[in-house]
Amino acid sequence: MSKIAVLNLLFANPKTLNPEKFCEKYAKKQKSEWGYRANWNKLLAYVLDVSEKTVESWGPDFENCPEKYQKRLAEIDALKIAEAILKKHGLSQEFLDALD
Repeated sequence: MSKIAVLNLLFANPKTLNPEKFCEKYAKKQKSEWGYRANWNKLLAYVLDVSEKTVESWGPDFENCPEKYQKRLAEIDALKIAEAILKKHGLSQEFLDALD
């Protein structure tokens, strides 16, 4: 499968990503570490452009997180994966521009 096909798959049908899974993957602190909750709340508030109080209102396991935010987290995850693929293969923005 080509690199472009992989990128197309990532963005073709954005799914949802639970905030807990997102934080396990990208937060500086893991669930077993002291202060992880504050760290996770700050990360989610930042990437979703909402207040920390909003994130806190979703509950201890983020069970009340609206689907629109879970979709956004899936999109961010896809972007991070695409970025890693491009970097791994030494592809740049110039390469992508040349595909047009």
